[in-house]
Amino acid sequence: MDDQIQKGLRKIRRAKLTEILLFIAFILVGFLSILVSERYHINFLFIIGPYGLFVLACDAYLGLTATCPKCKELYYWRMSGIGYRNFFTKKCLNCGLELNEMAVPVKEKEVC
Repeated sequence: MDDQIQKGLRKIRRAKLTEILLFIAFILVGFLSILVSERYHINFLFIIGPYGLFVLACDAYLGLTATCPKCKELYYWRMSGIGYRNFFTKKCLNCGLELNEMAVPVKEKEVC
């Protein structure tokens, strides 16, 4: 059971890292599109717009596929009550499972 939880948490960490890299790349693409738009007289939004839509689609996909390995609910989304989303949380919004590795209890081996 602990191994499945660790694999699920690794998947959530990879999703979070991918999101951060996509948003950093969004800033870089924004600067590059400014340079390209000034040089070739292309509207800025025609360059940055498709990448922005790509980032939003990836954000929605990663947010909806990151499921908590403990409660099998969405990790970053809470649908009950007043539903909300928090991508920067370090705990599952439904059951409270923490993202760091120390939060999962490990069975200690008995020494004879």
